[in-house]
This record gives sequence, C-alpha cells and structure tokens, in this order.
Amino acid sequence: MIGAGPKIHPIPSHTQTNIFAVNYANLTLRETILPHNVPLVQVCAAYPFYVHDMSSIKWIFFFIPITFLGCQPSSSSVIPDQSGCNTPFDPSRDYFPVQIQPEEAEGFSVTYHRNYKLVKVIRAWPGTSKTFTYVLKVCGAPMPKVSSDAVVTIPVQKMITTSTTQLPGLQQLGVLEKWVGHAGKSFITLPTLVAKAQTVAEVGSQELDTEKILGLKPDLVMGYAMGAPTDIHHKLRPLPISVVLNGEFAESSPLARTEWIKFMALFFNKEAQANLVFNGLKQRYRALQEMHELGPKPVVFTGSYFNGNWYVAGSNSFMSHLIRDAGATYAIQDTAATLTLDFEGVLGRTKNATHWIGTVPFKDEAAIRQTDGRFVMLPSARKGAYFAYDGRFFEAAVLEPDV
Repeated sequence: MIGAGPKIHPIPSHTQTNIFAVNYANLTLRETILPHNVPLVQVCAAYPFYVHDMSSIKWIFFFIPITFLGCQPSSSSVIPDQSGCNTPFDPSRDYFPVQIQPEEAEGFSVTYHRNYKLVKVIRAWPGTSKTFTYVLKVCGAPMPKVSSDAVVTIPVQKMITTSTTQLPGLQQLGVLEKWVGHAGKSFITLPTLVAKAQTVAEVGSQELDTEKILGLKPDLVMGYAMGAPTDIHHKLRPLPISVVLNGEFAESSPLARTEWIKFMALFFNKEAQANLVFNGLKQRYRALQEMHELGPKPVVFTGSYFNGNWYVAGSNSFMSHLIRDAGATYAIQDTAATLTLDFEGVLGRTKNATHWIGTVPFKDEAAIRQTDGRFVMLPSARKGAYFAYDGRFFEAAVLEPDV
C-alpha cells in the first residue's frame, strides 16, 4: 500500500499478474516477460527483468536457451494431399471468413488468401531487421507459390511450445488439447497448466531432445530467438518439422504483447476467439489507464543490484510503459536504452523515487540490510515501499495486463 508503514510488501503474483495499477491508495505491479534462460548479456540487451533464487543466491532466468528458425522452401506445384485431413479440401471455399489484424502489436502481420494465410514476423527479437515469412495453408490445399521460412498445415493438431509465456494463450483459445510437448516443464507454475503438463512430453530443458520431438510428430514447434550465434535453430533446421518464431517479448507495450494471442490463433483458425479476448481486455485496460491519469503520481524504479551491476530498463521499455499506464512516473526519463549502473549511479538517478520494484522477495527491512546494507540508502527501502514477485508472475502476465 502506498503510504503504509515500514512493512515490506511482496506482490502475490498468483492474484496480480502483469500491469501496474498504481494510484495513491494502491499499487499493483507487473513485470516483463521473456523466453526462459537467456544469458544475462542477451537479456539485458532486450529487457532486464529476472528472478532471484534465494536458495542459491544466484540469478536464474525463466528462459531456456532454445531458439529455432524453421526453413522449408515452398513448392510451386504440389498435388494436394488429402490424407490426414478432417474434411476434404474445397477449392471454391473461402476458409477464413473471420480475420484478425494487429492493432497494437508491431512485430507481426498477416494477409489472408482463400485457402492460406501469409504470416510475417517482422521483429522476432529486439533490434533485428530480419523478417520471417510463414505460410499457413489449409489441410489438403495446394502449396502456394510463395517463398517462406516454414509451411504449417492448419488447423494445427499437435504443437510443441518452448516458453511458458505461450501457454496461457493456448488456454484462452481453448486448444490446450493440441499441446503435446514443452521445453522446460519445470518452469510451468500456473496450477491448471501444471496439471495439464502431466500429459505433455518434456522435450528438453537445457538441450532439445530431437528424437523425442520427431517421435511426437508435431505440426508446429513454436520457438523464439535472441539473434545470437548460439541460437539452436541449426539443430532443428534439417528436421522435417515446421518451426515458427514468436516475438511477443520484443514488444515494448503491454497491449502489444497481449495481442500476440491473435498470432497464436492464426495456427488454429481461432480468430473469432482471439478478437473476443483481446477486445475485452483492451477495453478494460484503457479504462484503468484513464482512471489513473488523475491524482498523485508515485515515482517508481526497478531492478536489483548484484555482482556490482544494476540493470535498469530505459524509458521506452515494457516496464516503463506499465508504470506510466498505471498513473505513475518512471524514474528513468533521459534514455530509451537499457542502462548498466553501479550502486552510486542508481542512487543518483532514483533519489526521488517513492517505490522500488525488485526481484528479491525480502521479508522486511532487516532482510534488505542483510543482503546489502547500502539498500537502506534508497528512500523507497527506508519507507518500506518495496515490491517483489515470483516466477508465476512471468507466466500469466501476457494475457492479464488489466489485473
């Protein structure tokens, strides 16, 4: 609570997931979402938000270093294959009467044709200029004469995921039964997804199990990339598997990330459901945003200090958007780039901050002081205006920016 006494207030992430809802009486905080276990240097280059493992006192990331680029050349003359199709292909039919178009998201686009969709991922990771093109064709339809990075037969019947942030979208679209494999099941935290994951194959937490992937015979592996030489797309490229990159984490605004549920819907022909979910969420989000435009504006800063560095999100980051949309002021105003600061640098830039959002669930001021005695020099720490979160926060936040 803003204005409360010296008690520390960890955020219960199972009830509050993703947007700052900041006003004079209340503070509800959300954090960014990235794929899991990306090396620190890569994470900081994008968005510096991470979680602290108190048992081992080391930084862990809820991302697995698995990135994939599917590459399947399209054929100019392929005889339609009707085998395995639920219904015979009808060349006279327009298969996509309900369509989607992104309104907030900038990282993907889609054009519709009678029996296929041409999907482009324009920004698969922050800073890239490479566009990935995917053909999503109706089962049994002829192969369109389009060059692409991967061809996916839709609606997808069997899907493998590689980030927990992809899972709530499947749940909202009502297609969890299509989920057959996941890379890093131990990172799944939401109870309904944990239960479902018991029936889903583990395809590798640190390294992909290509034999298991092949054995599952997926229609689609949804991956992500960071643009690093160590991306593991080289390992999957020779396999007869369609791999698509999801770039939701590269979006800088909460609604833009949420709108990637439309991207997920494209593979299941669930456009109507995606439009319903997103439009309702956007309306609620905007209403909250307008409500918090008036009244006092707390000053908020983010991050934690570890091994001599404090990684601070810039003024155009996902976190700064959350803070401003919630009616607060973000402490870092002078740069859009991610900053790496020493403690003195942070102290100088945040001396007027009234609230601190960290990554360590301190129980009280004594715990803060024990970790690093200098923390109490921060006004927000002395006032007890410290907030933290745990891993569940990352998983659920994409589709709940209005909570």
